[in-house]
Amino acid sequence: MEINNKMLLQLIFFVFVNVIVLPQNTGCALLKVKESYTISRMQAWTIVKQEIIGGNIKNRIVYVSVKPLKAGQKIKTWKETYTVPKNFQSVWLFFVDDQPDANWEHDCRYIFLNAGNGKYKVIKALVPPISMDNMKKIFP
Repeated sequence: MEINNKMLLQLIFFVFVNVIVLPQNTGCALLKVKESYTISRMQAWTIVKQEIIGGNIKNRIVYVSVKPLKAGQKIKTWKETYTVPKNFQSVWLFFVDDQPDANWEHDCRYIFLNAGNGKYKVIKALVPPISMDNMKKIFP
Protein backbone atom coordinates (compact mmCIF):
# COMPACT_ATOMS: atom_id res chain seq x y z
CA MET A 1 0.00 0.00 0.00
CA GLU A 2 1.38 3.36 -0.97
CA ILE A 3 1.00 6.19 1.54
CA ASN A 4 0.41 9.60 0.05
CA ASN A 5 0.67 12.97 1.79
CA LYS A 6 -3.05 13.11 2.55
CA MET A 7 -3.01 9.68 4.22
CA LEU A 8 0.11 10.61 6.16
CA LEU A 9 -1.53 13.79 7.44
CA GLN A 10 -4.65 11.82 8.44
CA LEU A 11 -2.49 9.29 10.31
CA ILE A 12 -0.60 12.05 12.11
CA PHE A 13 -3.89 13.76 13.02
CA PHE A 14 -5.35 10.46 14.27
CA VAL A 15 -2.31 9.76 16.45
CA PHE A 16 -2.23 13.34 17.75
CA VAL A 17 -5.90 13.30 18.71
CA ASN A 18 -6.02 9.78 20.17
CA VAL A 19 -2.65 9.71 21.90
CA ILE A 20 -2.16 13.31 23.01
CA VAL A 21 -5.42 15.28 23.03
CA LEU A 22 -8.09 12.78 24.14
CA PRO A 23 -6.20 11.32 27.13
CA GLN A 24 -5.63 14.82 28.50
CA ASN A 25 -9.23 15.84 27.95
CA THR A 26 -10.47 12.57 29.42
CA GLY A 27 -8.34 13.14 32.48
CA CYS A 28 -9.82 16.60 32.90
CA ALA A 29 -13.32 15.23 32.39
CA LEU A 30 -12.73 12.57 35.02
CA LEU A 31 -11.55 15.19 37.50
CA LYS A 32 -14.66 17.25 36.85
CA VAL A 33 -16.91 14.23 37.29
CA LYS A 34 -15.17 13.32 40.53
CA GLU A 35 -15.63 16.86 41.86
CA SER A 36 -19.32 16.77 40.99
CA TYR A 37 -19.78 13.83 43.36
CA THR A 38 -18.65 15.84 46.37
CA ILE A 39 -21.57 15.91 48.78
CA SER A 40 -22.15 19.16 50.65
CA ARG A 41 -23.41 19.19 54.23
CA MET A 42 -26.91 20.10 53.06
CA GLN A 43 -26.94 17.40 50.37
CA ALA A 44 -25.81 14.91 53.00
CA TRP A 45 -28.60 16.10 55.30
CA THR A 46 -31.15 15.52 52.51
CA ILE A 47 -29.88 11.95 52.07
CA VAL A 48 -30.10 11.31 55.82
CA LYS A 49 -33.66 12.69 56.00
CA GLN A 50 -34.95 10.82 52.96
CA GLU A 51 -33.09 7.51 53.10
CA ILE A 52 -32.28 6.88 56.76
CA ILE A 53 -34.78 8.76 58.90
CA GLY A 54 -37.44 8.28 56.23
CA GLY A 55 -39.29 11.53 56.66
CA ASN A 56 -40.20 10.62 60.25
CA ILE A 57 -38.10 13.40 61.70
CA LYS A 58 -40.45 14.66 64.41
CA ASN A 59 -39.27 14.35 67.98
CA ARG A 60 -35.61 13.86 67.00
CA ILE A 61 -32.56 16.03 67.38
CA VAL A 62 -29.92 15.75 64.69
CA TYR A 63 -26.36 17.01 64.73
CA VAL A 64 -23.80 17.03 61.91
CA SER A 65 -20.04 17.45 61.96
CA VAL A 66 -18.84 20.98 61.26
CA LYS A 67 -16.56 19.62 58.52
CA PRO A 68 -16.04 16.19 56.96
CA LEU A 69 -14.03 13.70 59.02
CA LYS A 70 -11.21 11.61 57.55
CA ALA A 71 -11.06 7.84 57.15
CA GLY A 72 -9.82 6.18 60.33
CA GLN A 73 -10.71 9.13 62.58
CA LYS A 74 -12.04 8.10 66.02
CA ILE A 75 -15.32 9.19 67.61
CA LYS A 76 -15.39 8.53 71.35
CA THR A 77 -18.69 7.98 73.13
CA TRP A 78 -19.46 7.37 76.76
CA LYS A 79 -19.09 3.61 76.18
CA GLU A 80 -17.46 2.93 72.80
CA THR A 81 -15.12 4.35 70.24
CA TYR A 82 -16.28 4.32 66.62
CA THR A 83 -13.97 4.70 63.66
CA VAL A 84 -14.74 6.43 60.38
CA PRO A 85 -14.77 3.57 57.83
CA LYS A 86 -11.44 3.27 56.04
CA ASN A 87 -13.17 2.79 52.69
CA PHE A 88 -14.80 6.23 53.10
CA GLN A 89 -12.18 8.86 52.33
CA SER A 90 -14.11 11.59 54.12
CA VAL A 91 -17.50 11.58 55.81
CA TRP A 92 -20.14 13.83 57.24
CA LEU A 93 -20.85 12.48 60.70
CA PHE A 94 -24.46 12.71 61.83
CA PHE A 95 -25.57 12.02 65.37
CA VAL A 96 -29.30 11.37 65.68
CA ASP A 97 -30.91 11.48 69.12
CA ASP A 98 -34.04 9.39 68.55
CA GLN A 99 -35.51 10.02 72.03
CA PRO A 100 -34.38 13.48 73.13
CA ASP A 101 -36.80 13.61 76.07
CA ALA A 102 -35.43 10.41 77.60
CA ASN A 103 -32.44 10.21 79.88
CA TRP A 104 -29.40 8.42 78.47
CA GLU A 105 -29.12 5.34 77.70
CA HIS A 106 -31.64 5.32 74.85
CA ASP A 107 -31.77 4.82 71.09
CA CYS A 108 -29.53 7.03 69.00
CA ARG A 109 -27.56 6.63 65.79
CA TYR A 110 -24.21 7.54 64.32
CA ILE A 111 -24.34 7.97 60.58
CA PHE A 112 -21.17 8.08 58.52
CA LEU A 113 -22.11 9.55 55.13
CA ASN A 114 -19.41 9.35 52.47
CA ALA A 115 -18.80 12.90 51.25
CA GLY A 116 -17.58 11.54 47.93
CA ASN A 117 -20.51 9.42 46.80
CA GLY A 118 -23.34 9.59 49.35
CA LYS A 119 -23.06 5.99 50.57
CA TYR A 120 -23.47 5.62 54.29
CA LYS A 121 -23.02 3.40 57.32
CA VAL A 122 -25.41 3.59 60.28
CA ILE A 123 -24.42 2.49 63.77
CA LYS A 124 -27.16 2.05 66.36
CA ALA A 125 -26.06 3.16 69.80
CA LEU A 126 -27.33 4.12 73.25
CA VAL A 127 -25.10 7.07 74.22
CA PRO A 128 -23.90 10.35 72.69
CA PRO A 129 -20.33 11.29 71.80
CA ILE A 130 -18.15 12.49 74.65
CA SER A 131 -17.67 15.82 72.92
CA MET A 132 -20.08 17.74 70.71
CA ASP A 133 -17.55 20.53 70.07
CA ASN A 134 -17.19 19.66 66.38
CA MET A 135 -20.91 19.05 65.86
CA LYS A 136 -23.59 21.51 64.81
CA LYS A 137 -27.31 21.08 65.48
CA ILE A 138 -29.01 20.77 62.11
CA PHE A 139 -32.52 19.83 63.28
CA PRO A 140 -34.74 21.20 64.73
